[in-house]
Amino acid sequence: MGGEGAWRNLSPDDGLSTEQIKAHQRAWRSAHPYVVALWKALDNAAIRAVQNPCKVIKLPRQAWQWGSFISDGIFLRMSLPSGRSLAYPLPELKTGKFDNPVVSFKDVTLGKWGDCRHGQGAYGGLWVENAVSGIARDILADAMRRLETTGYKIVLHVHDEVVAEVPDGFGSTEEFLRILITPPTWAASLPLAAKVRNGQRFCKPKPTTPDEPVIDRDPEPTHEDPQSEESEPEPEQPDNDADEELPFYEHHRHSSDGHVHGDSGPKRGETVARWFYRNPPDQPNYLRVDKHITPDGERKFYQHHWNGMQWVQGVKGTYAERKILYRLPELKAALKANPDTEVQLLEGEKDADTITLRVVRYPDVPEGEDVTWWMEEGGHTAEELAERIKAAKPDAPAPLPFINMSNWDSEPVPEQEWTVFDKIPRRQPALFSGEGGTGKSMEGLHLTAAHVLGRDCWHTMPERGPAIFVDAEDEERVLHIRLAAIIEHYGVTFADLIKGGLHLISFAGKDAVMATVNRNGKIEPTAVYRLMLEAAGDIKPIQIVIASSANVFAGNEIDRSQVQQFVGLLTSITLVANGSLVLCSHPSLSGISSGSGLSGTTQWHNAVRARFFMKGVKPEDGEQPDNDLREIEFKKNQYGKISDSIVLRYQAGIYLPVPGASFDKLAREAKAEEIFLELLRRLTMENRLVSDKKSSAYAPAVFARENEARGAGITSPDFAEAMRRLFAAKKIWNEPWGRPSRPSYRIALKI
Repeated sequence: MGGEGAWRNLSPDDGLSTEQIKAHQRAWRSAHPYVVALWKALDNAAIRAVQNPCKVIKLPRQAWQWGSFISDGIFLRMSLPSGRSLAYPLPELKTGKFDNPVVSFKDVTLGKWGDCRHGQGAYGGLWVENAVSGIARDILADAMRRLETTGYKIVLHVHDEVVAEVPDGFGSTEEFLRILITPPTWAASLPLAAKVRNGQRFCKPKPTTPDEPVIDRDPEPTHEDPQSEESEPEPEQPDNDADEELPFYEHHRHSSDGHVHGDSGPKRGETVARWFYRNPPDQPNYLRVDKHITPDGERKFYQHHWNGMQWVQGVKGTYAERKILYRLPELKAALKANPDTEVQLLEGEKDADTITLRVVRYPDVPEGEDVTWWMEEGGHTAEELAERIKAAKPDAPAPLPFINMSNWDSEPVPEQEWTVFDKIPRRQPALFSGEGGTGKSMEGLHLTAAHVLGRDCWHTMPERGPAIFVDAEDEERVLHIRLAAIIEHYGVTFADLIKGGLHLISFAGKDAVMATVNRNGKIEPTAVYRLMLEAAGDIKPIQIVIASSANVFAGNEIDRSQVQQFVGLLTSITLVANGSLVLCSHPSLSGISSGSGLSGTTQWHNAVRARFFMKGVKPEDGEQPDNDLREIEFKKNQYGKISDSIVLRYQAGIYLPVPGASFDKLAREAKAEEIFLELLRRLTMENRLVSDKKSSAYAPAVFARENEARGAGITSPDFAEAMRRLFAAKKIWNEPWGRPSRPSYRIALKI
């Protein structure tokens, strides 16, 4: 059963209160736990199918194995028990109104091609409704075929009714019923029921009561915008028992369409935040404000009023033109509990959500006087007022936030959410370490591009959505160069990255510190951090990558407490964004030699939920060689199995995974190529010529006998494969030499 809005649509005159409706809702859902579980299972499977194209995503329970989703990028298909599937065109992932991922597809609900459910995306109830309707259709179609085969000629069917025309005396209602309710083989245990009527004609009478004659009525005129948003369940309402009504705050009339501090006209951009104004008990839904971010970064605010059934954009000429305070129920409750509570009137809803109520007392003010008297007659200044407010203790602390587990028996176990499946968990920070120059910031930029484009990266499909990349080391020009290689690889444009929601920041040469340490040794966020937190709330990035920790953390990296506090600040950003954050870092010398990839305290490893380390192939002397091979080794995954390492090779300005390759194998190949070129240079200087033909001068055999090859364990077959690769890469060639009348060829370096 849906929310309050759906209830009032279906039963507008039952007189039930909001709490009574919600009690019915809780009771129904408690009595039907598997229906609720099926809602969530279908929705999760649909989301995962869009995240992982061409992969069949099955439902979790054995009893639901009939159901699965698969997406090829053009259609998302939901299988039915009959073997048929329902197709949803052009599926994509969006952020829902509760900051949750939703699947959106195209349909013609509004009479034209557009996003489903007015752009709100699908949800569990929609998938179940479609599946039930599809199964019912398949059962009816199966019965219709059997009826036709038996001789009952079908002339029409209306929804769940079948009309057959037969000669007098043919068949019987009992036989018709038996055929109709015989389940198909794929639903053999499904109980079916039906009613059969035999008559001279088919009609659909409208039921009436004795006191209500059947008459024709013209439809009532409507003043609602035909493009208004569809009915939706009302959000959960807080319990407030404040009886006294506060007055409305009148404002001047506007010549606009009533968008007092917002915008009018068609909505632009993506919804990033939503606020509800309450005025219980009579108007629990008073005003809704949607915050949008346009593709060019402009902020838009759209206001909506409640027409009794649904939210409608615009407030001009409606009750909502009279403004009330945001968080009015909380304000009423606070004033009722303590009339001396100070009220801070803030500019925006987000600020109002952020503040903590403080009780400011004035024992030196006579009875009946106020703060104005305290300042004017008492001779106090604005600075003293600010100090008194600052010194006031917060209102009574909230109780410990114990988790309510009462519904867990009737709810399915939630699935772990990822931004990169099985590698980076959602709503958590991850640590990406690697030596300077290995390419970790380049890979971080590659990852953010893959997110906004919805393209493959690291052998998987990252969840699609906006992303922020912060580079505190490289300037804009470097980011431009690196992104040029990435868009060349994916075959897209910079405009595609912008449209997908990629946001770049370069702090090169600037102060990028997000957290400092105060005199008490505690970590304090900086202005840069607050800007990042605000951007995370506005943009809702699925991924944030920051390079690197040394530039943004001004604390002590070996202090466990400080590291834990800093990671806690990063976690707050991920919670606001409903995404994840990857922090790049450099390992210490011991972290390099041990292979741990860490620097400082082990709390860096303990505090994050995922950690991975990028490294290159190193010769024995410990120096980073000049080669194109890298490995990302996954060191920690708190919520799943640790993924296999990924081997990357540098190609055309970008590191790309090598399919089916192991790091050791590629390292050996790189070593063989390196020694081949080194020996070719030396032997050429010694005038010892080698050939690619099998002879006494066959290069692989000659090189395998040299000390360099023996010391590295490189054999003649290894050199033969290396020679083939070097010829293909145009690093060596067959240079002609000798007499023109009898040409010969030798292997030489390609200059």
